[in-house]
Amino acid sequence: MKSQSQTGKLRDLVSFRTGKLDSNAAVPNGAYPFFTCSQETLRTNTFAFDSECVLLAGNNANGIYPLKYFHGKFDAYQRTYVITTRDPNRLTTKFLYYALRPKLLEFRDISTGAATKFLTLTILNDTTIQVPPLPVQRRIAGILSAYDDLIENNLRRIRILEEMARSLYREWFVKFRFPGHEKVSLFDSSLGPIPKGWEAKRLGDVTDLRWGDTSTTKASYVEEGYSAYSASGLDGKLDHYDFDRKGVVLSAIGANCGKTWLAHGKWSCIKNTIRFWSTDDRVSTEYLYIATSNADYWPRRGAAQPFISQGDAERTLLICPDTLTMARFTDFVDPALQQIAVLTASNANLHRTRELLLPRLLSGTINVFGSDSLDFYGSDERTSVEPTVTIKVGSNRSTSSPSDFLASDKRAPTAGVTTILSSHGSAQKRSGNQFELAYELPPSIDQTDRSDVLAVIRQVFSDGQPRPRENAIREVAQALGYGRVGHRITDVLQTDLLTAVRRGILDNVEGELILLARSIADYDSDLLKRQFLAAIGRSWIDCDVAIQNFRRWMGFCRTGPVIEEAARSLIQELLRESRLEVHGPNLIRRNS
Repeated sequence: MKSQSQTGKLRDLVSFRTGKLDSNAAVPNGAYPFFTCSQETLRTNTFAFDSECVLLAGNNANGIYPLKYFHGKFDAYQRTYVITTRDPNRLTTKFLYYALRPKLLEFRDISTGAATKFLTLTILNDTTIQVPPLPVQRRIAGILSAYDDLIENNLRRIRILEEMARSLYREWFVKFRFPGHEKVSLFDSSLGPIPKGWEAKRLGDVTDLRWGDTSTTKASYVEEGYSAYSASGLDGKLDHYDFDRKGVVLSAIGANCGKTWLAHGKWSCIKNTIRFWSTDDRVSTEYLYIATSNADYWPRRGAAQPFISQGDAERTLLICPDTLTMARFTDFVDPALQQIAVLTASNANLHRTRELLLPRLLSGTINVFGSDSLDFYGSDERTSVEPTVTIKVGSNRSTSSPSDFLASDKRAPTAGVTTILSSHGSAQKRSGNQFELAYELPPSIDQTDRSDVLAVIRQVFSDGQPRPRENAIREVAQALGYGRVGHRITDVLQTDLLTAVRRGILDNVEGELILLARSIADYDSDLLKRQFLAAIGRSWIDCDVAIQNFRRWMGFCRTGPVIEEAARSLIQELLRESRLEVHGPNLIRRNS
């Protein structure tokens, strides 16, 4: 006898609670997630909930209600619904999250209110969802979670790459600590003191800046075509492209107003966007993107519906450095920005494929087991879904820049999930085509290269803020691509943090961990000598390899000129102190 999918109203399946906090309870870098009616998850230092649940916003100006899944300690805004299942043996929380996703458009249409839309408890209680047997719920949630995990891994890598580029921008163009700054004096400009030879210019004077295609909306999107940017970012395809070049797309109206994206290749931007690129040989488009990527850069108007006018955008001021500094900066950030473009495009494909699968999985068009044992949908036309998992464990590698390190990171996939139509035995006889999902998962924490972990630890602590050990473990695990922090990950990262303290990457100050030194130049010479000797071991080693080992030992992502010079200086000092001996290009420690 075939098992049948059932339906049920939410009032019979789940419990609704709401948070108690006001939105101003958010604390930067707080200890716990704080869920509000915003798409962004904030932080706070209190928690009122410790459970597995679905979070659903109860109000939104445009009726676009953020829906999230979480398991752990958190707090919530007073208009955010905390939804838990009444009987986990009938309805799993993860399946509930995916079952509610297709309902969001319905919620937008039937919610109440004029200036602000409200999602009432009456609406939610009367909402009906499909409730298949428990094994099928778990299988569906597992398939869709694979997409979400890959998307989140890519987003983490994007955040790291963007922060690297922005950190360099702040160092060179805000603090004016660019190469050779010691020999350059400052003079007054309309942006305040800036280095001699630099200029303050209007954005409109160095760019081609215009509105996106105001006649095109998301209604024109197609399944296959060229990349299209809306005010929400890269979120669709068009059957044509307007540009074949690098450019910056600005969200000019709505919730994302002031956010920018760097577009590559063939692309278009539609209504509610502004696009621009450099028309001045002394300013690169890559620099323009980084310089304008902070939303506070843009002058916004409007309250309920913020917007940026073209005239205001053109009149914003920009620092334009000398040609050499610009070229150096562009050469450094371009590989990272190219990798961001790859990851962003990958995520757009993942989003589209997941949204294509979601209704088919929930409706039963796709049979998740491909056999009669759980043919609960009773359909003669169905498609099997069988995930094929490929774990790639790379070998040790030498990287030349932070972006190279991240680009070759073996913990997170670059291409994400690929959907392949193929024919498969009995499935072909019964249904024709079959979806085969191929995706990469993070390897075991024990399989990660410890030097790579130390580099991630240094990056996590690069903000200079102290962290309790528990928070440090959680943040490092997330940066490595692990969604949950189990006992084994905790144990291994605990050891890695102790290693980082012993090597002088971190310091333990009153029970909290903090970065000991941001640059190799900030270290004490004696400490560096000890660490260099420890890094090279006790066998003959090529001098260049020794420098690479030392760089990785200290948790740096790349061997730049500063580290290179510092390491060669250490070698000379250790030779004078008879703690090293040299034979041709090779070194060895002397027994003390």
